[in-house]
Amino acid sequence: MTMTAEKKNVLVLSLAQALYGTCFTILVTLNTLVGHDLAPSAGLATLPMTAMIIGTALSTVPASLLMQRLGRRPGFMGGAVMAIAGATLQSLAVWRSDFTLFVAGALVYGAFNATAQYYRFAAADAASPAFRPRAIGLVIAGGAVAAIVGPALVVVTRDLMLPINFLGAYLAVVLIGLLNLFVTSLVNIPPPHRATDAGSAARPLLAILRQPAFIIAVMAGIIAQGTMTFVMTATPLAMVGCALSINAAALVIQWHALAMYLPALITGNLITRFGIFPVMLSGFAILVGCALAAMSGTGLFSFWLALVLLGLGWSLSFVGATALLAETYAPSERGKAQGLNDFVVYVVVAGASFGAGQVLAQAGWWTLNWLPLPFITATAAAVIWLAVHRRQALGRQFQQ
Repeated sequence: MTMTAEKKNVLVLSLAQALYGTCFTILVTLNTLVGHDLAPSAGLATLPMTAMIIGTALSTVPASLLMQRLGRRPGFMGGAVMAIAGATLQSLAVWRSDFTLFVAGALVYGAFNATAQYYRFAAADAASPAFRPRAIGLVIAGGAVAAIVGPALVVVTRDLMLPINFLGAYLAVVLIGLLNLFVTSLVNIPPPHRATDAGSAARPLLAILRQPAFIIAVMAGIIAQGTMTFVMTATPLAMVGCALSINAAALVIQWHALAMYLPALITGNLITRFGIFPVMLSGFAILVGCALAAMSGTGLFSFWLALVLLGLGWSLSFVGATALLAETYAPSERGKAQGLNDFVVYVVVAGASFGAGQVLAQAGWWTLNWLPLPFITATAAAVIWLAVHRRQALGRQFQQ
């Protein structure tokens, strides 16, 4: 593909990411709060978010295999249809005060999340090796728009359909899903059967899985996404529980989303200049800083600082994990490799989301924030091991 085609696809995928991120920001801010209002017990408040992530996990492999067979555009458009359907069910549930239907809508919506995870992979697939880290970062950076628009839409729309609280916000998600459907129809990436080397023999999945780099890339994705989801899901509920307002929670989520997506504008350049491993390790160090900030207090500044560091740490570690994963498979293997990665990541993330509500209700905000620290440390150690192993292998090549 020409550079012009590369850049056009990156622009379209970045806009799709912005629309997806806007919906996600709205739902992250409100799903737990609405769940708390509708659920029969406080411990089930995060169940809607958990259902959404379960829907994501269940859809990752089918979505990846479907796109491997039919191409990216049909898969992305199908995901937008699921967003419209899921948000419509959640709107109906808010109108009827039906917790079960609300959870079901979140489960359906999760399929959209699954397809949206492949925006970054689509950018990597369509880019030349030299442009790949920047392409991934630029697409993820599209979420910076969501960081501004999403929380603003929460404030503007949550009272729009009074006396039914939050109904306007969920109807806004339906409209954004329709817009995403149009944008993803503009994706122009050749289907796999027309790709240059897609016809080459693909290795068995077990052979791909045996690669240390693949295993560590999946581990890093789990820790980046899992830690972010675990803390972020509980934050609005924790803030309201500390007598802070919903508008304050929306503001904190806004800054969190900005910290997630804006650094991705330069993360690709950082990877090109310094390498994948220093960038990933910097991300993990910042995630540790997030935990320390969160445990420093329960005022607005503590929540704000913790969520900014959470977003920044996620950005560096997650973009790095994606770039590392892209080195471990051929184009003919990408469907099963990407599908397995996202399935494993989101199964664990679903547990983290549900566990966040339980831990917050039973043990509190302080305990919730130190729990990820051992897992972050173990994954950072694995990344260091891989970096040392590669350097030693490169040294042996030079000696020969």
